[in-house]
Amino acid sequence: RKTKAEKIFARVKSENLKIVERTALNDQARKDLSESYSKLKIAWFAKPQDSLYKKIEGFNLDVLDEANMANPDFDFKVFFDSNLKYFLKPNAFFALETSQGKIKKDAQIVMMPFFLEYLDINEFAFAGVLAHEAAHQLGPRVSSMSGQDLREVQKPILQCLEKPDSIRMLPAQSDEALADFAAAEVMAKLISELPESNRLSAVAGTIESLCLLDSAKPIDIDVHHGHPNTMLRIGGIFGGNSSLRKTLNCQADSTTYRTCGIPEKK
Repeated sequence: RKTKAEKIFARVKSENLKIVERTALNDQARKDLSESYSKLKIAWFAKPQDSLYKKIEGFNLDVLDEANMANPDFDFKVFFDSNLKYFLKPNAFFALETSQGKIKKDAQIVMMPFFLEYLDINEFAFAGVLAHEAAHQLGPRVSSMSGQDLREVQKPILQCLEKPDSIRMLPAQSDEALADFAAAEVMAKLISELPESNRLSAVAGTIESLCLLDSAKPIDIDVHHGHPNTMLRIGGIFGGNSSLRKTLNCQADSTTYRTCGIPEKK
């Protein structure tokens, strides 16, 4: 499964890099983002390396040395529930590059083990989640924190998503909405390579991950965790994406939602 997952991830990253190449960025920002993507990895849960353990007098077992861990909050919180239910949640998140003293951890995508199991059932949902999380490097908040401030570059697409005839995005939702948009672009490319008879089911498989992550709610904007409402994500961002629509031989522009696009380099 991990081999298959890494193969899908490599392809998703390559398509994310193509978005970076298309976007109206200066040369330094494009170079920095390309380097960041080359280092981006999936984080798999595993026993910490031996050097992260210490001895405590009077205690027979080795103990994790929190002071030597670059991101102890993440490394420990998954074990707070003695039943390990956290591992069963259909969730994933992007973790920024962190450092603590001499220890440095590159940016990574943390996939809950649920999705590794789910890969056998629906690889398009898996790929869609990876594409969304990888795209966080392009988002306004994450890019400003990592030294490649893209807020000005992304302003046209974010202003488009705020429109009443788009998803009525709120400012707190900009990173998640932009990640959805980029994921739709990536998945459109992957799905376009399938036989036409398989494309509709692949699109359905892709958006299934959104339903898993957050069950559909009434069409009120949902600010919980910064995500737009699930139905707006599906209909307005994925359904309104012209690349994905063309893949299904639909007319390029949705009649329900405004079509928003990447600020392309000239």
